This record gives sequence, C-alpha cells and structure tokens, in this order.
Amino acid sequence: MESMKNWRRFDMSNNAHSVRVLISVQRILVISMIISIGLILVSYHIVWAEDFLDLPILPGGHVLTKTESRLEIVYGQSPDELTNFYKNALQGQKDIAIKNRGDHTLIEDHGARPWHSITIKKNGAKGSNVAIVGFSWTWVFGTLVLRFFGVFAVLVTLYLAMTLSSAIISRLLSRQQAKV
Repeated sequence: MESMKNWRRFDMSNNAHSVRVLISVQRILVISMIISIGLILVSYHIVWAEDFLDLPILPGGHVLTKTESRLEIVYGQSPDELTNFYKNALQGQKDIAIKNRGDHTLIEDHGARPWHSITIKKNGAKGSNVAIVGFSWTWVFGTLVLRFFGVFAVLVTLYLAMTLSSAIISRLLSRQQAKV
C-alpha cells in the first residue's frame, strides 16, 4: 500500500510537469503557426506577385503610367538586377530575344504573347525604369507599311539605275555603230 501512495505522489508530480510541458508545446505550436502563416503571406506576395499582360511585375516599384497596353514603373534597383529578374521569370520560354543596346536592355517577344517588349533603362541616380508594352496591331501594320514602302523605294531605285545605265549603254553602242 505504501508503494501505491508513492506511485500516486510520483504520478501527481509528473502531471504538473506534464501540464507545463503541454503548455510549452502549445505555445511553440502557436508561434510556429503564426510564423508559417506570415511566411505563406510573404511568399504569396513574392511568388504570385502582380502581373501585367501575363508577365510578372517585381514588387516595390512606383508606377508612372499604366494603360491597357503599357506599364511604366520606376525602381530603386540597378538595371542588371531587373534584367536578371525578367531573365529568370522568362527562363525556358521560346521566342524571347534579349538585346543589350548600351543605354538600355530590350526584351522582345517574337511569339504570340500578350506583351510585345520590356525596356529596362537606367534612370540616373534614382534607379531604373521598366516599360512593358503590349501587343499592338498598330505596331504590326506600321512595320508592314514601312517594309512595303522600303521595298518599293529599293525597287524604284533599282529601276531608275537600270534605266539610266541602259540609256548610257545604248548611246555608247549607237555612237560606236555610227563610227563603223
């Protein structure tokens, strides 16, 4: 019987300790849930950032202009950082051309995406500008008209050069035949 009393006393002292352990575990679980929810919300903002024309937009910029087909944002980051962001975002996609033009970087879509180009320029000491331009039928028809008139101008120039050279050659031949 004496051993039974000792067991109960031991059990009761363990219950108090067990309750303290349970409260500590609960606190740890609540803190870890709060941290997990915070990380999920932060990662949601980073991973599923705002997009424009199915193109991810790096958060933290100041929007200068935004229309249905154009978005211009100023960032406090270097153009290289922004170029790397878009290179990573577009990694593995086909029909993308990245051109470094000295004062700016141009990323063009040669496929059928809703956006046409991304231009990243240094903006003095302030940071960088990013301009995203959407697909535009005006641009398509403008380039077609420009190509048409360019080809037309080349053909007219060739026609005039051939006409002039044939006139010169025919006069030279007629003079030679008159001498003979």
